[in-house]
Amino acid sequence: MLFRSLILGAVLLSASTLTLAREAMAKYGEYYLGPKTMTVELAKLASGTQALIKVYGVDHAWDGKVLRVDVRSGRDDRSEYYLKVDGKDYVMMLVGQYQAQIYLPGLGESYLQFKREESLSVQPEHLMTEYEQYAGK
Repeated sequence: MLFRSLILGAVLLSASTLTLAREAMAKYGEYYLGPKTMTVELAKLASGTQALIKVYGVDHAWDGKVLRVDVRSGRDDRSEYYLKVDGKDYVMMLVGQYQAQIYLPGLGESYLQFKREESLSVQPEHLMTEYEQYAGK
């Protein structure tokens, strides 16, 4: 009976550890400035197949929310970031070597400027924490 209780306890501990495990994030994020007050933070998951994007400073339903997107390789060595909207893939952001664009429903396309110094202050782990808090609601 004691052995059975120990095994059950170990299984429950392993299961709770798995739910507490956090997905690994890339070490560095990216920071972009858009028109007027628009700012975009981007942080890839370590797998490279998904990323978190936070857009703020814009009058839009997604303002201040961290969104999880799929990352795909596009033409001309460009990264494409897709979000599921109403069950369909929606291209939210395109990042190439020399330019970046973001597309917000109802606002259309906005060009973004990469900011190196500000990118060094983006903290991918903090974006993941914000995403988890928002996703849990």
